[in-house]
Amino acid sequence: MKKVLDFIRFFFISPEFVLGITIFTTLILFPEIAKFVSSYIFNTEMKWNDYLKLLGIPTTSVIFTYKFGDIILNPEDKKNRVTLKKWSKYWMLKNRIWFAIIISVLSLLGSLWSWYYAVNTDITYGTIFLMTFWSVSLISFSTVALAKLSIKDILY
Repeated sequence: MKKVLDFIRFFFISPEFVLGITIFTTLILFPEIAKFVSSYIFNTEMKWNDYLKLLGIPTTSVIFTYKFGDIILNPEDKKNRVTLKKWSKYWMLKNRIWFAIIISVLSLLGSLWSWYYAVNTDITYGTIFLMTFWSVSLISFSTVALAKLSIKDILY
């Protein structure tokens, strides 16, 4: 029960959820921001390589979130690894790393869907979804990067 309550708490109070909702709401209330951004993203002069670079944002976030999560959960020093794995709140740390990885993957998939939606249905709302997913992905990566710095302070 303790693990379920912890999951519910960190899901609904997570920076990804709170800032994702904030960004989405802001863009819905001020669609001119999304229209301005979409004029640059969905530009007729853009080439295929430019689109691949833009999709690199959530892809890179997934890769680095996984890499940093692995570094956090498996420190190089054997003594630190044993200390960390015996820590009473290790399970919380592991859950949060997995949550960040899952959120990053979902943001990547959401970005692909948003791109499709913008091109085929509505460019403004597609851009709103795209910017929200990019933001959530980058926030997720940032929380893992900050955790990496904090773990170093604790272990060393």
